[in-house]
Amino acid sequence: MLDMTGTGVMNAGLCLTYASVFQMLRSAVVVFTAFMSVLILKRKLRAFHWVSIVFVVMGVSVVGYVSIKYSSDDSSRSQSSVMLGNGLVIVAQAMVALQMVVEEKIINSHGAPALKAVGFEGVFGFTILGLLLVPLYYIQVSGGVHDYPIEDAVDALMQISNSGEIQIALCGYVMSIAFFNFFGISVTKAMSASHRMVLDSLRTIAVLGVSIALGWEKFHYEQLFGFLLLIIGTSLYNEIIRVPAIFDYDDDEDVRESFVESVRQDSKDIGTKEGMAPLLDTANV
Repeated sequence: MLDMTGTGVMNAGLCLTYASVFQMLRSAVVVFTAFMSVLILKRKLRAFHWVSIVFVVMGVSVVGYVSIKYSSDDSSRSQSSVMLGNGLVIVAQAMVALQMVVEEKIINSHGAPALKAVGFEGVFGFTILGLLLVPLYYIQVSGGVHDYPIEDAVDALMQISNSGEIQIALCGYVMSIAFFNFFGISVTKAMSASHRMVLDSLRTIAVLGVSIALGWEKFHYEQLFGFLLLIIGTSLYNEIIRVPAIFDYDDDEDVRESFVESVRQDSKDIGTKEGMAPLLDTANV
């Protein structure tokens, strides 16, 4: 349900805003994933996590503001529609983050194989959406001259059967989503939901490059600045960019504990050999 709801809200937002802005705003999922990991998985955020969240929030704010500011120059979209689209995309990220965290909790607690989890998601999604197609077909909306159903599954099947291009696109979409979900859950199981979200947000580079190259969007330096803030924030969060002079990291504590333990063991060995008490048995390190 979270997957379907989040995808639906996100696609509604995509129809109202720009493709590159849509991809950039998806980086906000890092913020929601971090907070939900604390609430649900009882994780602790370190100082560099909080700094990275600040960078992501600033980046999302800049990207959203720039898209609304320059939408007045675009006759195909109004400022109000872009603003609504941006808001829907951000709301959808909260749902996606909750889905990722719940997946991580279930997979790690039950040890479920990634492929099995993807299979269950597919079965539930197919069943629920298949049942929804029946009432959606009979709910009519006004289209001016004629009324039409909210979701005309019969007409959709006719279009698929009569168009080879649609068939190829549909098969490619199904395959890409299957592999995307499988590898996504594999990353979640091997690392964490936050790592998956960080890697997922890197698709922005490809979408932005293609949109500009094909002339679908205009390049704005302010948008590039916001994108750089997002890259810095996600890289800091995922420890791709590390600043050990300022922040403490988990492996730093592991190294310190290992060093202390080795010194304790060495002191015990020395005390045993020379008939002395171990040096660090009662010391606070």
